[in-house]
Amino acid sequence: MKLVEANPRVLVSSIQATVTQQFEYQIQYKKGWRARDRALRSVYGDYDKSYNELSGLLMAITQFIPGTIVRYETKDALNREGQVMQGYQFFHRLLWAFKPCIEGFPFCKRMIRVDGTWLYGRYSHILLVAIAQDDESNVIPIAFTIVEGETGVLGISF
Repeated sequence: MKLVEANPRVLVSSIQATVTQQFEYQIQYKKGWRARDRALRSVYGDYDKSYNELSGLLMAITQFIPGTIVRYETKDALNREGQVMQGYQFFHRLLWAFKPCIEGFPFCKRMIRVDGTWLYGRYSHILLVAIAQDDESNVIPIAFTIVEGETGVLGISF
């Protein structure tokens, strides 16, 4: 637990070495991985609880930064038989644009660039950022989105 609190990206091999040093007992990689996973969930909460807090976080962003645009979509969760599980949904995609970025866009050059990076971990979405450049070559982020793939059509409108 202390290793994860100090460094959430602690390597499983470090956990194995710590256990060996403190208890003179070697654990398998799988046990070290499970221990790190449990410690992460204990310190930071699990994925499902974090998802349930997403709508509150987005509401806070729009409340404290008026004019910010936020759109997100969820999907119904399915059981093993492919039937919809009532009351359960999971994250699908998200788009947001901060008001200062929206207001600065009319002063930018008429070229928009989009760059992205893969998100790693349990969910393999892609974070895309649309950016523009003003006359003084300053880069201004226009909008951010988290989608399921680079070539998917984002069905969210402003």
